[in-house]
Amino acid sequence: MPEHIERALAPYFEEGERGLWTQLVEDQTDALLVAVLIELQALNAEDSPSRQTPDIPAPRSGENEAEYYAGEIEITSDEQSVDLGFKAEDVLIYGASEPIEIAFKDPAKSNRAIPLGTSDLPYNVAPETGLGAEEIWYRLGDSASGSTTAQLVVF
Repeated sequence: MPEHIERALAPYFEEGERGLWTQLVEDQTDALLVAVLIELQALNAEDSPSRQTPDIPAPRSGENEAEYYAGEIEITSDEQSVDLGFKAEDVLIYGASEPIEIAFKDPAKSNRAIPLGTSDLPYNVAPETGLGAEEIWYRLGDSASGSTTAQLVVF
C-alpha cells in the first residue's frame, strides 16, 4: 500500500496486526473502509483511535479571542471604575450629554483626571506603545447638572 495510506491506517491497526489485515483486506479501499467502520464503532463507544492522534486539532478554546471591553456606563457624581482585566491599548468614549472626567491612574495619584466637555467627545486615546491601564475611573465633571451615560470601547 502507498505510504500515505499506511500512515492513515496506523492508528487503527497495531504493528503486529498489520500483516493479518493486509492478508484479509487486499486493496486499500477495503482497508480504509475497515478503518472507517472501526472509527464509527469507537465513536459510538467514545473510544475513537483518532482521538488519540495528535494531528486532529482541538476544539477552539477561546485563547486567541480579542481582548476588549464595550459597553454603556452610567456616570454620576460618585467616582466609579471599570476593571478591564487586560492592559488597554486604545480607549474610545462617546455619547455623554454632560461634562465628565476620566482617569487611567489610581485614585491615590495626583493630576490624574482628564476633564471632557460634551464638545470634546468622542474622545480617543491610543498611545503608540499602548495606554497600559487595566482600570478606568470616571465621574461627572464639576459643571454637570445631572447624571449621564456614555459608551466606552477599550482595546
